[in-house]
Amino acid sequence: MKPFTLLLFLSFATLTFAQTPTIPLDDVRNHIGETVTVCAEVKSTFKTPQHHHSLLNMGGVYPEQKLTIIILEKHLKNFSYIPVEYLAGKTIYVTGEVTLFKGKPQIKVKRASEIVVQ
Repeated sequence: MKPFTLLLFLSFATLTFAQTPTIPLDDVRNHIGETVTVCAEVKSTFKTPQHHHSLLNMGGVYPEQKLTIIILEKHLKNFSYIPVEYLAGKTIYVTGEVTLFKGKPQIKVKRASEIVVQ
């Protein structure tokens, strides 16, 4: 059953990434409101103390990050790992809609399949 699950995951991930444009991290601000794929190193991570959301900063350490990936606490159950620990320092592909939060680009992720480690 595990090989089938892996095959299903890889097929879904390939399909998801194939349907969205991959853009350079430096260009993310030009794609607000669009669903894109971005590839970059996770430079810093943080778990918010009040809400327990996971934040992954790409393109710089907070507050100089170019993009923040946010995983709400309610979506952490969809991950088999702890994102702020496992993804720190790794280069990842992330797919999602780019929005702004306090003037900074972010992508909210709900499932582990939206992130692929390079």
